[in-house]
Amino acid sequence: MKKHFFGWTAIAALICTAGLVSCNEKKEEKQATADGKPVVEIPKDLYRYTAADQANKKGNMAVEKLGFSKKLNATNKEEFKGNKSIKELYLLDGFGHVAESSFEGCTELEKLVMTGTIDVLNDHAFEGCTKLKGVDGDIRTIGLATFKGCTSLEYLRTTDNLYWVRDESFAGCTNLKSIILGTTLVKFEDGAFKDCPNVEEVSIPSDFRRHMFNVYKDMKKLNKVYLLVMECYPFPENSKDFPCEQVDLYVPDNLVAQYKENESWKRFKSILPLSQSEYYTAEGWRK
Repeated sequence: MKKHFFGWTAIAALICTAGLVSCNEKKEEKQATADGKPVVEIPKDLYRYTAADQANKKGNMAVEKLGFSKKLNATNKEEFKGNKSIKELYLLDGFGHVAESSFEGCTELEKLVMTGTIDVLNDHAFEGCTKLKGVDGDIRTIGLATFKGCTSLEYLRTTDNLYWVRDESFAGCTNLKSIILGTTLVKFEDGAFKDCPNVEEVSIPSDFRRHMFNVYKDMKKLNKVYLLVMECYPFPENSKDFPCEQVDLYVPDNLVAQYKENESWKRFKSILPLSQSEYYTAEGWRK
């Protein structure tokens, strides 16, 4: 009888232990997830950088997966500059500011994960991170030359919280193919995407509908433009060199007929509804 008792006790303990592990994992996932966004998997071997680490100037530490949270709201200027160990960087909920040149020249950095709203990615913060593959996050300001020379970077995805994209933010990102911004943008500097010859698709926020066609006119591989506007307007006269003939133009569904009837837009390869784009959901643009 005692054997059976201890046997069932052991089994029960295993079940409880499994339950606790599962609960802990779910708790960690919840902490790493912004409201309404998919769960972001945080690696178990993530090194969470602390205020003590910062005080002891451990920016050159040999860790591959580095993380920050609200317990340390910002990095210091040039804190990790030239670090050759970091491969993955996690900016978690509550972290807000990457200081100037913080990760400049981190040539092994491949992955950047942002789960909360980042107030600023400051000047030169990731310049020369030649293995970084993409930027996807809720960012308010992208500083001067922030991702300049990130030659492996393929995509940029931002939300409606983006306020300012500064000069040469993505200059020399020669492998950049996709620039998908939110529907609004307050400040945008002309040289933000200088020398990005391989861009294939872009979105144009309503605020910069006339300006950005001119900025993108030298991107000869463009084939898709997503126009995020509230009305039909004439094609900008200062953008006569824009490669319209090779581009599919996506506009809000209720404006498709108007754009097709407007003579100034007939140079485009086709005019299609935004709802047919991969970035459109039932709630709207990238919701």
